[in-house]
Amino acid sequence: MLALLGFAIVVLDIMALVTIVRSAMSVGGKVLWGLLVVVLPVGGTPLYCAFGQQTSRRPAAAAGRWDNGPTPPQAPSVARWRPQGEAAPG
Repeated sequence: MLALLGFAIVVLDIMALVTIVRSAMSVGGKVLWGLLVVVLPVGGTPLYCAFGQQTSRRPAAAAGRWDNGPTPPQAPSVARWRPQGEAAPG
């Protein structure tokens, strides 16, 4: 039974490390969370699941990973600004 618990902890730690490496957080953040999970395998993984993933849940555009393409052109304005004294056409 104890061996099964140890195996589960190792599997969860590996899954946490893979998630950390694939996340959009900075390299320093990845190193710190990775060290925490490796040094404290029983406590580091739950801490990362509770607090660490929130730092990587930025919108994709803020993370710079998606290009939404060019913005659509603006619709022409019906009203046109005219300097004072200029007559309206027509």
